[in-house]
Amino acid sequence: MTNKSKEIGKLNALNAKSAAKSFRSSLVLEDLEAVSVADFLRQLSLDDEGRQRAEEEEVKRRNADVLEAIAKAIEATKSRAEAQRRREEEEERRRQQILEQERQRVSLFITKF
Repeated sequence: MTNKSKEIGKLNALNAKSAAKSFRSSLVLEDLEAVSVADFLRQLSLDDEGRQRAEEEEVKRRNADVLEAIAKAIEATKSRAEAQRRREEEEERRRQQILEQERQRVSLFITKF
């Protein structure tokens, strides 16, 4: 073989090695890309789950606040109703006292005559 043939053979061998390395590197890069995409999608899913949990917690908190406000409104209504009932009972007691006083005056008036 001639020197030129040997050089061509060496270049072809180097070219084949380089092509093999490039192919392996390409496969590694594709694997890395697949892993990166999978990690990215997993992170998106986790972010969505976190956001959904946060929204659910916010809804629960708002519902609890609403229920608390309703309970306070009910309690205030009960208190006003109780106060009204006591006022009405007190008015009835006074009315009964006035009637009793009137009866006593009438009865004193009748007994005098």
